[in-house]
Amino acid sequence: MKRLVILLATVCAAVSLMLYCAESDFKYDNPLDEKGSNFEPKTLAGWDDMTPRQRDSIMGLWYDTTVNHIWQCDRVVPTITLRGGGTANAVSITENRPDSFNIWMGTSEASLTWVGERVSVTAILTRGGPGSGEVPRSDYQANGVPLPGHYIIVYTARKPACPDGFLPEDIKSRSLTIIKYEEDITAKPVISLRGDAAATVTVNSAEGYVDLGVAAVVDVDGTTPLALTRIRVLDSNRNLVAGGLIESSGGGVPEQINAAMVREASRRVTPINTVGAVYYLEFFVKSPVNDSTDTKTRTVTVDPGSGVLPTPVIVLNTYQHSFGGRNFRHADTAIVGTGNDLNTLRSRYIEKGVAEVYYINRQTGQRVPLSAAAVTATPLPTGPNPVGRRTITYTIAAGTDHTSASITRNVYLHDRGGCDTPLPAVNVTFQDGATISVSAATGNWRPGGAQTAAPGRWNVTSAPGYSTYLYLVDYGALNPDNLVPGGPHQVLHVGLDECGTTGTNTRSVTVIP
Repeated sequence: MKRLVILLATVCAAVSLMLYCAESDFKYDNPLDEKGSNFEPKTLAGWDDMTPRQRDSIMGLWYDTTVNHIWQCDRVVPTITLRGGGTANAVSITENRPDSFNIWMGTSEASLTWVGERVSVTAILTRGGPGSGEVPRSDYQANGVPLPGHYIIVYTARKPACPDGFLPEDIKSRSLTIIKYEEDITAKPVISLRGDAAATVTVNSAEGYVDLGVAAVVDVDGTTPLALTRIRVLDSNRNLVAGGLIESSGGGVPEQINAAMVREASRRVTPINTVGAVYYLEFFVKSPVNDSTDTKTRTVTVDPGSGVLPTPVIVLNTYQHSFGGRNFRHADTAIVGTGNDLNTLRSRYIEKGVAEVYYINRQTGQRVPLSAAAVTATPLPTGPNPVGRRTITYTIAAGTDHTSASITRNVYLHDRGGCDTPLPAVNVTFQDGATISVSAATGNWRPGGAQTAAPGRWNVTSAPGYSTYLYLVDYGALNPDNLVPGGPHQVLHVGLDECGTTGTNTRSVTVIP
């Protein structure tokens, strides 16, 4: 409405026409607008010398700065409430923290709040408080933080001034101390080993050496997790073993990186048959904050332990057999005669001896051969009654790199002098059925008598009163010591009685995962 009044007044004055510009034609929304319309511009100095454009500008400015200003003045003073800080809202920061400085110099709720409408809030950094002047930019560092010292931040919340000169505003101050930053060279990262700093590993243990690793690796602040910089595996002379430098891959979760490095370092500890050897695992980390470091060392001593050395395998030479339409070889044998003469039966026995002896290196999985000459064998037993099973035991004594071991060969001596005529039949039956499945997860499988675990139990029967034996088993294509899913395999079972009579039966065996 006021612009219309000014425009009409200007037009009337500019064209000097004898027109009637009646103010009564205008409607005022506010009494102050009506008061402003009665303003007499001719009272201004130089009014008569102004152009119409200059006079119009003055009238517009008067309404903007006076009438409208009067209308906004509610004389309600805004209120500032400081937030954060310690006693008396004093705060301290180090000179290397522009983020903190910007928070306290800002007007967000992190530093202050205020109450009031149409309020403008400012924050000025001073040295002496209100009225002392703003700190010049020359006193600021390159990072935007002033030089170390004591300052006062002056916060002002202000509303437009009232026409009578009253200025609604609130002023609050807080002390700001900027401290010179000095790096704490005493702070360093910390490696915490899991388990003792000394450990032992048994020679050829099935799992090899598995280090317990680190419980935590933290930076200088005591909380931020770090990845190890490196692990070194050293021998007893503190020399690096082959492949013994394991460095951080970087770029991942620190705990996962550390676990992978520990696994790799464990593989470098190879106490193969070196009882008494010592290894050192050196864990090292450097802080990215101040380049400080920490080192922890675990001493690993190789110990043969108790019952953990590998057990040798003695392989016997075998005898040729022919049963159930099959020709196969087996370590056991039987000698059948008449006359009840033990010496005659014993003389017919031919000793086949030992084919090979070895043990498995559990770190490499390779065979380590031993001398067959180191194996001793007991003689075929003597006695008044030659009938029945006799055993020959083959033994290798314990060494520094293996335990002792033994194996037996069964030799069946039978005399038919007192046997029935005709000889009774020998029957082989399967307690767990003629068709079975065995799990490859068990690793190996061998059938046995009634006292063994299922599946695989079998029985041998003959005439009443006759002794019987589980004589031979031929596995065909099945390797009973290394089960691989497949089949069915036809496994031949041979039974024997005290008169030297044999019987056979075949079982179908399928290996499942």
